[in-house]
Amino acid sequence: MQHRATHLKPLASILLAACAALSFSALADAWVSVPSTSSAGKLAVTGGGFTAGQILSVEVTNPVGTRATLSRTINSNGRFTATLSPMRGGMYSVDVKDSAGGRIGGGNFIHMPQP
Repeated sequence: MQHRATHLKPLASILLAACAALSFSALADAWVSVPSTSSAGKLAVTGGGFTAGQILSVEVTNPVGTRATLSRTINSNGRFTATLSPMRGGMYSVDVKDSAGGRIGGGNFIHMPQP
């Protein structure tokens, strides 16, 4: 009995490493795009290469540091779109995170309000 348990430990380590590699490779193809400026008062943050049904958080921080979080579910094509309507002029920061809070991608954009 003890002999079998000894052989299971290396197998468990191999399976754990394989699962970690699969998780990493699944995210390796994921991408997030944040345009550098808004257009007509709107900005679309997009992404792809995700697993359908996965839930992501899109965190937007405005020029004075106020943060808003949008939740997006990945569609059947592995993509998402979060349309933003910034109000205040200036530099915004966007961070896209997985359900565990890990940052997947993001960027900054400038919003120049229409006169």
